[in-house]
Amino acid sequence: MSFRLLPGKPELYHGTNKSRPYFEGWYFKLSSPEDDFSLAVIPGVSVGQDEKDDHSFIQVLFRNESHYVKFPRDKFKCKKDEFKLKVGQNSFSIDRLIVDITDNEFHISAELNFSNHIQLETNLYSPSIMGPFSYLPGMQCNHGVLSLDCKVSGVVNINGRSYNIKGYNGYIEKDWGSEFPKSWLWLQCNGPYGDSGRFSMMCSIASIPIGLIKFKGLIAYVYIDGKQILFSTYNFSKIKKIIKRDKGVEVILKKSGYELHIKAAASDDSVLKAPEAGEMKREILESIKANIDIVLYQFGKEIFSSSYSCGGLETSEISSIIS
Repeated sequence: MSFRLLPGKPELYHGTNKSRPYFEGWYFKLSSPEDDFSLAVIPGVSVGQDEKDDHSFIQVLFRNESHYVKFPRDKFKCKKDEFKLKVGQNSFSIDRLIVDITDNEFHISAELNFSNHIQLETNLYSPSIMGPFSYLPGMQCNHGVLSLDCKVSGVVNINGRSYNIKGYNGYIEKDWGSEFPKSWLWLQCNGPYGDSGRFSMMCSIASIPIGLIKFKGLIAYVYIDGKQILFSTYNFSKIKKIIKRDKGVEVILKKSGYELHIKAAASDDSVLKAPEAGEMKREILESIKANIDIVLYQFGKEIFSSSYSCGGLETSEISSIIS
């Protein structure tokens, strides 16, 4: 398995003609707790061990439904040096999404604009959320956060019902490599903070293989109205606790004087297809309407607390990463 190494450009397509097994997927999520609305659209490409299994796809999560629509691999088109991709006649970029797909009795069409992006702070040591691991070729799974928070407007039609999207909260990320880790958890939420501020959080903890070595990897951030705080393996943050609860998890992270407490409970689980040896054949549960409570301490003093609905929650075989 090989792919282009683009440390500071996670949004671009990393695949090559020699990439096998391989997957790459972009994750667009929009939500509005006021309207109890949450939707995720995931375009991507799946390249398995056998050429006959190769295809591109669009996956949709809505409420407790999931829909996976296959396209021939050659219907996946992506500019080499620009984040603009198409799957069939459906198009995606950092600023715009246009889809019109049908899966049996499910039909969705949408034209959405993404604006006012907040992007991850980066530097030479940490050119993406992967930090210095961005420079390491052959990682099993790579992760990119493309928009911590953005504003979404447009129209979504689902099964004949029209939703007028105005000022909704948007989030964009992606993954690429050969397959997802065997064990991981993923948490995400974003939305308003106070009267006019903005908030975003993502936390991913996984069992990471590199050659014959396995370690528990952490990438997480909190964005609070202009300030970004990163918790990660590579900046020596600690995972103090992971507790599995009924339909949810509790996580405590620590870095320098900060301590981040996250409690998440799933609602309206959907079946998400995930990559295994490049093929989208693994099935896990994801909620995009999770309730997430967050408390941030600095030197033992609470400096932020809030609750968000319409959050994202995935867990898969997390027993090996429980601490």
